[in-house]
Amino acid sequence: ENIVLCCFLTTEGRSLIFALEKISFNVVYASSEEDKFRASELNDHGPTVRGWQSAKECGFPQEIILRLETPTVLSQVQILAHQYLIPSRIELWLGPETSEFEEFNDLPFEYLGYVTLADNRSSSYKSRELKSVAIPSPDRTGFFKLSLHVNHENVHNVYNQVGLVAVQLLGDGKEPNTSEPSIFDDLSFEMYVDKEVAQIIRKMEIKKEEAVKVERFRYAAKLKAAMLTLREVGERLGRLEVGKVHAIAAEDYSRANRKKEQMDLLRHETYMNLEVTDLLEESGMVAKNDTANSEVTDSNTTLSEDGGARTPDAAGKEEIPPTPAPFDNTPVSPLHYTPAVTKITPTIVQPIRTGSLRKKKSGTTPSARNSYEAYDERIIPAAQRNVSVTMKETTTNINPSCLKMNEREKKQASLPIQVFGNPLVEKFFSRQYVDKEDGLRDLECILESQETTNKVFRAATFLLHRALRDKVTSVYTIAATMTVHLFTKYVGPRITTSELTRSVEKLLPELFSKSGDPTPRVHNTAVHTILSLAHATDLRKLNIIPVYLTRALTASSHPRMALSKLEMVEQLILSLGISSSKETGMTCRTLAEFGASGLHHPAEAVRKVAERILILVYRVNPRLVRKQLPPDDDITRRNLLYRQLMKEFDKIDLEVKREMNGQQRSALKSSVSTYAASTVVDTQPDSIELGPDTPNSLPGSNKQCIFCFQICDNFTEEGLNIHYWKYCPMLTRCIHCQEVLEATGIHKHLSKDCDYKDLYRTCERCGEAVVLDHYVQHVDSCNGEVRCPFCQVVVDNTDASWRNHLLDGKTCSKHPRSKYINRSELVRPAKPRSISLGRRSARTP
Repeated sequence: ENIVLCCFLTTEGRSLIFALEKISFNVVYASSEEDKFRASELNDHGPTVRGWQSAKECGFPQEIILRLETPTVLSQVQILAHQYLIPSRIELWLGPETSEFEEFNDLPFEYLGYVTLADNRSSSYKSRELKSVAIPSPDRTGFFKLSLHVNHENVHNVYNQVGLVAVQLLGDGKEPNTSEPSIFDDLSFEMYVDKEVAQIIRKMEIKKEEAVKVERFRYAAKLKAAMLTLREVGERLGRLEVGKVHAIAAEDYSRANRKKEQMDLLRHETYMNLEVTDLLEESGMVAKNDTANSEVTDSNTTLSEDGGARTPDAAGKEEIPPTPAPFDNTPVSPLHYTPAVTKITPTIVQPIRTGSLRKKKSGTTPSARNSYEAYDERIIPAAQRNVSVTMKETTTNINPSCLKMNEREKKQASLPIQVFGNPLVEKFFSRQYVDKEDGLRDLECILESQETTNKVFRAATFLLHRALRDKVTSVYTIAATMTVHLFTKYVGPRITTSELTRSVEKLLPELFSKSGDPTPRVHNTAVHTILSLAHATDLRKLNIIPVYLTRALTASSHPRMALSKLEMVEQLILSLGISSSKETGMTCRTLAEFGASGLHHPAEAVRKVAERILILVYRVNPRLVRKQLPPDDDITRRNLLYRQLMKEFDKIDLEVKREMNGQQRSALKSSVSTYAASTVVDTQPDSIELGPDTPNSLPGSNKQCIFCFQICDNFTEEGLNIHYWKYCPMLTRCIHCQEVLEATGIHKHLSKDCDYKDLYRTCERCGEAVVLDHYVQHVDSCNGEVRCPFCQVVVDNTDASWRNHLLDGKTCSKHPRSKYINRSELVRPAKPRSISLGRRSARTP
């Protein structure tokens, strides 16, 4: 429905338009509502309002009753529908002036008519329909009812719901107004502009009308230009406010604080540079507002080079058709207000920038920052002006020729145009870097507000690929950050593996080429982006990036490109590790071949990184690395290329040998545990015969226990296992898992390794593993001394003290193996053929 104004013909024959005032109301009744989208959301207007949604699988019609704050004569109602929870039609009902009923749904209502809503299929459910309807009744009313009928079916509306984002009621003002209706009284302005800025704009509009009446035209022109600039700032503040609300909901308070600081800075700089206080003239008339050397001039004119003012060409005023804009539950999409759009269509349109100001021949551009957050809201040009500069050039921020795409470009970008609309895609093809930055931000809003499909993902990839190739650093930086967001935040369940692969393969070559850029910022951004993509959950499964990066280098590879490639692979090895799966591209063989290819590069920096990669791989698989290199002999070591590398290999080999020697005791314990797992131990063990032909595999004194130093001819490999398992006084068995371990390490085992470690807690003073029930009592009496785990006698924490305490069988009276200590059979020579442990067990020590 078109916006209809209440007009009356005066005796002079001119139209007299009564001013429409916004009528406050409260929702007093709703048939149903969602918990997070209650009907009370309709009471307020603003960027963060979520709107009302009916309950799932509700009945129809759904009714909403509004009670006006003061009974009045309604002139107009404005309804902003949901983007996909769309009723087929909405009936309008006028209620009585006062209520005599306890139940609001029992009130008598007068039927006014209905309005129909489109199914929004043509915009792919990315726009919202705004209905503005005139109310013909001259009666005063205190209640107003909306009846929403059955919903339009679509894939997004799974539960057959209906919803409204906002409702606005307008009533007749007390005094007639001969001026044109204000665009700032529209519901769309209420919903997408910051409230504080909206109030200032309305005050300026009143001041502008007063200035025109008294013929202060320079002051009126200043106010008009300031209002346009403030409207743009208000839209940005609205977007920031929504971002802050989302961050708070996600408990990302650091991001919410950044949004708040950006809002405060943008608001302060704009007010200061536009001199809002002076323009409002709250303390009386300000003389400089009527001077000719104004900082703000009318944005509808453009100053030519000779200083004369000319009117924009009529073709430049061609009406821009409404374009779908993305919305979710709490979207913020700035609007372009022109009288033509306001009168012809209620559909919300894409943002169009007008009236921005910039210096003539400005030689500086805002420096690009390293994150998307830094670019989320740029300070408008009005906030960057220097007051001391008097020579200004006032131009529109977007020249139609800068945005217009030729047929070849339209054909090339047919998919993004189909998905996102022509105005957004035109920004990516603009010659102005500011337009491209705005396009990237709008693209971020679209991706945040809807579920990503293969088609949307492919279209976004196309636009990001174009932005990554841009020569302006700020555009490239935002595009790189957006690329990471695309593959980490916006990969939904409907994105197929083939689409992910296609998108990465399209963007990766462009990022890799930027990694060889001589500019440090460009290089670092590209490397960071590629590594972030490699760590993305969905991309790690595909192994595209590691396979791409580990392709062998050639001697003709560009030094910067080769260096970046090697450094990224090195980082992947440190973060993701070396894999045994061939599909990952990070196997020892692949990495060894890749590192060896870098050794022969003419650039020294490339060779150094290749050496580091080979050293990392050598620690995992020395054989494969040496296979890629010449034989390790004197001739090879004379070559400076290999000498240092071979020295590093020797150090690693020495470290490995030391570790192997240090693990000898662990290997023996493991052998004991293996024996215990295959042997049944009881009070009368089965007879096990040990023959003299049993192989001896222990090095050195293989007839001696390495723990208690006891020597016995029966200590073959199997005999030692039996000794460790049952007789050695320096060892014991865990009472829970029966694992054999040194007596001095029983506390560490119980607190860290045992299956029943949850039953114990380690004392921070003495290191003892204490049962949880006795922990408080232990801590109260503990003085930090080390005690025997069996008899609780204080023992010096040295090998000699522990050996003296445990070996004699008398000092530690509660030793679990005290009855086996100093068994005569253990020190006697072995019998010629065999010894039965069963007979030994029967003898007393």
